[in-house]
Amino acid sequence: MRLRYSFIIVLIFLLNSCSNNSTHNSVDALKLNITQEPITLDPRAVSDLSSANVVKMLFEGLCRRQPDGAIIPALADEIISKNNGLTYCIHLRECYWTNGDRITSNDVIYSWSSVLSPDFVSPQAAMLYAIKNGEKVKKKELPESSLAIRFIDEYTLEVDLEQAYPYFSDLLAFPTFFPVSKKIAQSNNQWWHDQATICCSGPFKISDWKHDVSILIKKNPFYWDADIVKMPEVQLIMVSNNITEFSLFESGDIDWTGAPFHQFSQEIVPILKEKKLLKEQPILGVEWYQFNTEKLPFNNVHMRQAFALAINRQEIVENLFSHHHVATGLVPKGLYTSSMNFIKDNQVEIAQALFQQGLKELKLTKDQLPPITLSFNSNENHRRIAQAIQQQWKNAFGISVNLESCEWQVYLNKIDQHDFQISRLGWVAYGIRNPITFLKVFQFKGGNNSTQWENPVYKDLINSYLEDTSHNEHQLLNAEHLLIDEAVVAPIFFHTFQYAQNPRLKEVYLSDLGDIDLRWSYFELN
Repeated sequence: MRLRYSFIIVLIFLLNSCSNNSTHNSVDALKLNITQEPITLDPRAVSDLSSANVVKMLFEGLCRRQPDGAIIPALADEIISKNNGLTYCIHLRECYWTNGDRITSNDVIYSWSSVLSPDFVSPQAAMLYAIKNGEKVKKKELPESSLAIRFIDEYTLEVDLEQAYPYFSDLLAFPTFFPVSKKIAQSNNQWWHDQATICCSGPFKISDWKHDVSILIKKNPFYWDADIVKMPEVQLIMVSNNITEFSLFESGDIDWTGAPFHQFSQEIVPILKEKKLLKEQPILGVEWYQFNTEKLPFNNVHMRQAFALAINRQEIVENLFSHHHVATGLVPKGLYTSSMNFIKDNQVEIAQALFQQGLKELKLTKDQLPPITLSFNSNENHRRIAQAIQQQWKNAFGISVNLESCEWQVYLNKIDQHDFQISRLGWVAYGIRNPITFLKVFQFKGGNNSTQWENPVYKDLINSYLEDTSHNEHQLLNAEHLLIDEAVVAPIFFHTFQYAQNPRLKEVYLSDLGDIDLRWSYFELN
């Protein structure tokens, strides 16, 4: 108890110090908890939702999404489709980095080329496989000079695509496509990690960064559309404990609590409901468990199917998270024009038969089965889900599954290194309102597909969808059916955001794609 309250006092002191150092009255500063240090602020390398939302405060894409969902030009002022959608000519508007340098086509070309360089680690690199020869360059099958990106002049470039993508403008609003300063990034590969070297293009810039404690960002005077930014500064603190964060919200020391930066502890929900502060918004996101298909025993498809079918999703939602909805597949409802149910929930008898079949094929008895570990990142909600499913598997198969909890950064490293048997992940559409944003993850090994599963039929189905100018979703439905049938992942529930905000805070855009936009935010006067 003493440590908890001492921590609150220190945080309040830091928040007040930031406000006192500001030229603005503290009432004008929006205070948010992002729960932890961003894993990266390099748009090219970001993959987790929390870090990506901070990136979008600091950087701008060639396009951006408006509050009504429309995609409009941003750093680009003109994007011309040519050659039946296979070529795009992009002209940049007059816009500047926070160091005063003008943003050029060389910055864009460098940024995209670096993501597709075999030596650059980017979990979302496959998003740029839309660029002609992008995949082959990344896999060292072609030289980097083969990338179909052309310099036209200092503020104009052209790019050829592999297929006529129906959502290319959405991609240009996706963080991995955001340009970074070529001059800054080439001079220091850790440029994004220090307030003295980070060079931004978005509505805010970093003013002060106390690592693992807080980031103070202020309105960026160099931002091309600075007139629309109403909030003079935003104070981002890093408190991982839900109860501590809620205490800060109740005392008025932060203005927002909950999604998209973290999930509430469920004990907090009734308190917010009673105070009529709880807000809920369904999002295009899914919670899933994934299997490492190259590790025993989940290199066997029937063993994966057994574990996936033995999950009682309805029980988890009813008993633990009634605001979520039972997953009927990998792709959230509303992204297909038709309504599809791919998952059979709580099929214990079938699961038990598949378990025995898997043991037989692996030439093992139940007693010879290697220890099985379910990994998840440290969070009380994740622990509750894991404990519930651990018990369900014990009831179904008579085996004990170990639980392993790690801090977020350690956890992501384990996932990236394929150091797991079963692990949890949440996935949000984040920028692209299309089933492809969920299904393309599993087209290639590596990057965000840490399952080690790759299937030529699945690849062809995804490519057929992209190559078909009518973009018939039939190919995607078949691809999802294959993915679920192979039990590469076991979706559990579709997400609903829960959050609360200062009643005086207005015009925060929280989308069903998982992003938060503060461009138009302001505090209503008393």
